Amino acid sequence: MAGFVLIHGAMHGGWCFDAVADLLRAQGHTVSAPDLPGMGGDEATLQAVTLDGWAEFTLEQCRAMRRQIGDAPLVLTGHSRGGLNIGAAAEADP
Repeated sequence: MAGFVLIHGAMHGGWCFDAVADLLRAQGHTVSAPDLPGMGGDEATLQAVTLDGWAEFTLEQCRAMRRQIGDAPLVLTGHSRGGLNIGAAAEADP
């Protein structure tokens, strides 16, 4: 089985992957669909968000997933703006 880290886009939260996450878990996969920092929080937190910060958050999610799944395949998926985040994460730590 694989591990999936699902990164949402702008104006969303991890909840947007609930249906997909349920399907993946039903097939035996491990799934994480976190809320990006600053999304759904207060305005000061949102103003402190940077692409580099979101990339590091995404990498931390991948590292946490790797600790759970060991050598199993890890799939990192981004929706809309989440695609920018996973691209920045991949550039920071291929």
